[in-house]
Amino acid sequence: MVGLDDVTAVSFECNRCRTRVSVSPDDIRLPHQYPQCNSVWTFNDPASFHSVTSPQMNFVSAVGQIRKQLVNGGPFKILLEFNEAEAG
Repeated sequence: MVGLDDVTAVSFECNRCRTRVSVSPDDIRLPHQYPQCNSVWTFNDPASFHSVTSPQMNFVSAVGQIRKQLVNGGPFKILLEFNEAEAG
């Protein structure tokens, strides 16, 4: 098992050009447009999103919604990186 505190980086892989960008899990900033191929990733400013419940409930809900959307693809994949030696 891996906890959120085990995540060392969050990577985004462009579904168009297959390149990745990795960011710190403590400072996640998603670009509006991916710099390699100019694929549009966001349509609104993610900084303007405000939680309507707790961050934990938003996370749980988002995981389910994202998994459902994987069937139709999307602009990018979210990959979580962790150090296997420290996890477990």
